[in-house]
Amino acid sequence: MHPLPPLPPVASDDRTPTVPPGSPVRVPGARPQGVRAVVRPERERGFVAVTTAILLIIMLMATALALDVAVWYMRGLELQRSADAAALSAVVRMPNFVKADAAARESAVRNGLDPGAIVVTRDPRSPRRIKVSVKQNVQSFFGKLLRPSTVVGRQATAEFVSAIDMGSKLNGIGTANLISYPVVGDQGFWLAINGYCTAKEDGDRFASAFDGNRAGRVTSCSLTPPVVENDDYRRPGTDAAQYTYLVNIPCPTAGEDPCTTTPARDTVVEVYNPQFDMSNEVASIDTNTIEDADPNFGNAQINTAFGLRNPDGDPMPTPNTPRSYGTCNNCSGSNGWTELFRIPASAGAGPFKIDVNTDEGQANSYGSNAFALLAHWAGDPIAPCADCATMSGESSVGVYANASGDTVDFFLARLAPALDFRGKRIQILLWDVGEGANTISVLQPTTLSGYQPIPFRFRTFDHGLVGVPADDKFPPTNVPGGVLDVSGPASTLGAQAPPWPLTERANDFKFNGRMISLELTVPTDYGCVPLSRPCVPAPLPEDGWWKIRYTTSLGAVFDRSTWTVRLLGDPVHLVAE
Repeated sequence: MHPLPPLPPVASDDRTPTVPPGSPVRVPGARPQGVRAVVRPERERGFVAVTTAILLIIMLMATALALDVAVWYMRGLELQRSADAAALSAVVRMPNFVKADAAARESAVRNGLDPGAIVVTRDPRSPRRIKVSVKQNVQSFFGKLLRPSTVVGRQATAEFVSAIDMGSKLNGIGTANLISYPVVGDQGFWLAINGYCTAKEDGDRFASAFDGNRAGRVTSCSLTPPVVENDDYRRPGTDAAQYTYLVNIPCPTAGEDPCTTTPARDTVVEVYNPQFDMSNEVASIDTNTIEDADPNFGNAQINTAFGLRNPDGDPMPTPNTPRSYGTCNNCSGSNGWTELFRIPASAGAGPFKIDVNTDEGQANSYGSNAFALLAHWAGDPIAPCADCATMSGESSVGVYANASGDTVDFFLARLAPALDFRGKRIQILLWDVGEGANTISVLQPTTLSGYQPIPFRFRTFDHGLVGVPADDKFPPTNVPGGVLDVSGPASTLGAQAPPWPLTERANDFKFNGRMISLELTVPTDYGCVPLSRPCVPAPLPEDGWWKIRYTTSLGAVFDRSTWTVRLLGDPVHLVAE
């Protein structure tokens, strides 16, 4: 074997690196040992550029769609606010659906919406709920190739729990023992309103101009120290009426909403003894020289004014002009019913309103005027009526409870439809309550066991009484059984108002001159078939009227006070569904 011939010499220049002897030779650009060469076919040239271009287009389209979705979302928020505003504007017009629908559309137009883009529907479960749906076609800005536009829609449901009806479910209110109703019997209390010169501690929260001490009130009723003004006093003509009573004329066609059927006859509203008559006012009650805080003086005078408004709140035209009745010191023989207003059938159905006030600044306007109201069809007698108008108080009633018996129940407030009140918090304010009583309870109607006391929390408040510290109040106290002890002298809890100077003193009952606040939560199954989940509605006893119960050991109830029932929280609110 012959050896290989030596390689020929390689020409070199100054750029050729010199490789030391024994060093491995590395050729620039050569692959390392063990790495296979990748040979790209001619057809794959430009693949990366094309892929990048496609991905970029997709990313741009996704970004455009995301931006459009953000625009749709923002427009949805605007539409939701518009739907909320329209629902809140409309629901206060219920149960008049025509006016509610118009109010919703007007609100939508103010927010830049096409009236045709709004749908207003009533809630069949409650006449005080309404649903508003709005929609709008929103154009795409960036993703027009994928989706030129989209329809964005929102809806809102609003509820309006109006002023709570109080005091009666009948065609009369405050009729005491004048009329005996089937099943119910006597109402057991008069409506009452005090004169300007009285103090709130006489039992009238809104018509009495004074509070606490009333030095010199026998000869004058001016705000001179130490006499103080009643912060709750309502001035006729400037504030809300001192008391408002409702004449609820039914729609002749049951279930028609709004009512377009005209009643067949006029409705007559009667008033019993509208003038101040000292002969039938509350008699003073003497107990160990403690005088009742509602005395009448020989020169006492009270003018009581009545005014009528239609369901929209506007004053009724003639012949239903306001009526004013002055003092009748010696008219006991003429006590009787007098036609107060006549509501023509052409005025339609609905809750007409009677405002009752006593004159501001009237001299010698001491004492309390007791009266009664009743509505009936024209031509019918003054008697119980099942198909004519019903009467009730709006939020508050001034009462003189005057009934016989050791246990007496009075209609307090109507919480119906049940759906409007389930789970809500109710406050019952009882001013200067409890004279002659041992206990007070609030009775709720139940679908299973009739009327039952409901648990509540109670507290008392100071309302500007002279000599009482501003922080003089009781903390909330639970009353699990729903029976509040109101008996005993003031020393039991220190709750009595400070005595008035001279010979005029408050009586010695525990809560004289005090506001009692009863706070309760309406059960979530109120008005439901027992144990039904979800709730299956069931009829409530007495159409959802709650009652207040007095118990006494005296064989009779006597109490000049003011009752108020209200919903805690905003009565006009949105409902989550």
